[in-house]
Amino acid sequence: MAAHTDTDWIREGATVAIYRDSYHGEGSYRTTTIIKLTKTQIVCDNNQRFNRERLTMLGNSGWSAPMLKPLDAPEIVRVHSAERFREVTRLADDLARDHRNGRRRDVLAMLDEIEQAVRAARKSITGEGQE
Repeated sequence: MAAHTDTDWIREGATVAIYRDSYHGEGSYRTTTIIKLTKTQIVCDNNQRFNRERLTMLGNSGWSAPMLKPLDAPEIVRVHSAERFREVTRLADDLARDHRNGRRRDVLAMLDEIEQAVRAARKSITGEGQE
């Protein structure tokens, strides 16, 4: 694995992503905060430690080893966008199921939820509001 050269995002107090690649799908991530930097390690608030040069979690190896990534890394943006899109489809499925089952759910409120989810997905995909 090649060493990363742009490491300005690695600093104590920074919120970062722990990314795990996936053979099937877009991978997954969760956020954490860097609490300590040593000469060779990055220590996160969940007590997980990462190799400072390779950014991989200590004790893990291979292509799917968890890695630290900045929140604006392409992999993280892709996973976040996919999550937003899945939320839109889940809401649309809920609306269609309720309609098919004859439920008298508040359709306008459900449509509002769908519109909010679409806005969030659009924002995530286009990068609006990201710094």
